[in-house]
Amino acid sequence: MLKKLLAGELVEAQKRAGEMEELAAQTSQREFEATSAERDADDLVKAYYMRGREGEEYEGLVSGVHSWGFFVELDNTVEGLVHVRELSDFYDFDEDRQRLVGERSRRIIRLGDRVRVLLTRVDTTACEIDFLPVWEENNRK
Repeated sequence: MLKKLLAGELVEAQKRAGEMEELAAQTSQREFEATSAERDADDLVKAYYMRGREGEEYEGLVSGVHSWGFFVELDNTVEGLVHVRELSDFYDFDEDRQRLVGERSRRIIRLGDRVRVLLTRVDTTACEIDFLPVWEENNRK
C-alpha cells in the first residue's frame, strides 16, 4: 500500500484503505490474545515452580497496591498477593499515593518497598500465589 501511495497511485490506495483498517484491527486483536496467552502460561509455570514451597520465606518488592491487598514480586520474578483480610490490622488505601496505611500500627506499605514474605498458598489451577508478610507470622500461630 505504501509503495502504491508513494508511486502516485492514490486512487488504488484509497480503495483498499478500508481493508487495511480491518486487517490492522484483526492484527491488534491477535497480538492482544497472544500476549494474554503468554502471561497466562508464565503464571502457570510460576505457580508450578512455587508448589510445595509453602512455609518458605522470600524477599520481594511491592509491585502493586490496591484496596484489597498488595502484590509482591520476588527476585525470581514470581508474583503473589498479600490480601488485607489476612493482616491483623485494618489498612486504609491511599489511592493518590498508592499505599496502604495501618490504622493501629501506622505501618505504610507502598509501591517499591522491600518486604519479607512467607509463602502461604499456591493454587496451580487458578495460577494464584499468596504471601503473608513475616511481621504477621506470629499472629497466625
